[in-house]
Amino acid sequence: MTTQIWVHGLAHPAFRNGGWAYVVRTSSGLTGRAGGDRNTLAPRMALSGLLDAATSLPTMGAMTIVLTDPGLTRLAHERHELADRGWTTQEGEPVPDRDLWIALAAKIGLTPVSFELARLAPNTPMGFVAAWAEFAADKAKASGAFISSLPKPNLAKFPG
Repeated sequence: MTTQIWVHGLAHPAFRNGGWAYVVRTSSGLTGRAGGDRNTLAPRMALSGLLDAATSLPTMGAMTIVLTDPGLTRLAHERHELADRGWTTQEGEPVPDRDLWIALAAKIGLTPVSFELARLAPNTPMGFVAAWAEFAADKAKASGAFISSLPKPNLAKFPG
């Protein structure tokens, strides 16, 4: 079975507090976590969630990763080319969130991965994940950086 990962990250532009959440579906079932931080941006939050998801997997196998950020999805498709250039753009500038890209590349390596772009909509997997990311951003604004597992009763309501 191909592992499926839905990830969403967001950040409030004025307050710069952000949150991320993900749900992973493997042959063993569903798992998920959410986290947040202060002084951050949305792409960094999505990458933080994706790295946490990849790190949570006991083994690497074929996976589909679903994101909502078109720029992040584009960079994910170009990750091998970016790695070959030392994680710099064609103009020689460092890729944003280079530290997370390097850690993610080290974790997933040559694992067959497909990246998909999804839009946010109610009653969809991405809507579910986005709601948890929003909750995480609010919690981070109030109490700072954190990571927490999604409760099993809530995962049972996952619309996927």
